[in-house]
Amino acid sequence: MSYVGRNHGKDIFKELKTMEPTILPLPQYPADVLARHIESEATRLEALYKDITQTERLLTITTKKLGKEGLMEDEEEVLLEKSSSHCRAIPKLEDSLGPKPIALVSDQQTAHNAKVKDYNTRVSVLDKDRVQVYEIIKGHCTN
Repeated sequence: MSYVGRNHGKDIFKELKTMEPTILPLPQYPADVLARHIESEATRLEALYKDITQTERLLTITTKKLGKEGLMEDEEEVLLEKSSSHCRAIPKLEDSLGPKPIALVSDQQTAHNAKVKDYNTRVSVLDKDRVQVYEIIKGHCTN
């Protein structure tokens, strides 16, 4: 086992020693950045919800007005345009509901990218080491 530790690294060594798969921790964003992001997302989503609700309300009002009899032709055209405009606005607003990426300042972004790169490298090395070490073990067991 010391051969594995020396030649293949601590992650595969730990895996063999504990006889459990090594699960590498994912890189995390700084707590203050996450808190700020959660707060801004809540504010953004609340505003979008209000916009969607308001647009749906205006669409309902416009549709009711269109259903009334005795509308002049120019009034009907204006209402149809408003109705069409409201209908086009709702999908755009709904598309905006998706999550926004976490914003980092340049130094934070650089540090986080380095952590992600290190994580990906460790995962790649661990996968490669698993293959090599289990081939070594398999070779010793069959001879």
